[in-house]
Amino acid sequence: MLTGVLHRQNTASPTTHRVVNLSATGLRMSAVEGLSVGEMIAVTIGLVESVLARVVRVDEGSVAIAFVEPIDVVEARKRRRDVGAIVPRAGWLGEMQDAYGKH
Repeated sequence: MLTGVLHRQNTASPTTHRVVNLSATGLRMSAVEGLSVGEMIAVTIGLVESVLARVVRVDEGSVAIAFVEPIDVVEARKRRRDVGAIVPRAGWLGEMQDAYGKH
């Protein structure tokens, strides 16, 4: 499951949503409320951070967003290790995350 983080202009904290469809020129997210067509936002997806985008369509519970400039979809699909979970750094739990570590 791919998720994206919305950074709204007048909101203190960003919100995380499921990305339903992704291309180099835009995306669709589900479970998004409170956005209007034409609104400018920033989106972080995978390793692509704070991409400027415009809301182009708002449906019941989902939103379509067009990026101002095309993004690298391969980088956007890569997982961020620092988002959504705490990665252990000490002891055997930290070593468990490294498939090529000492065994």
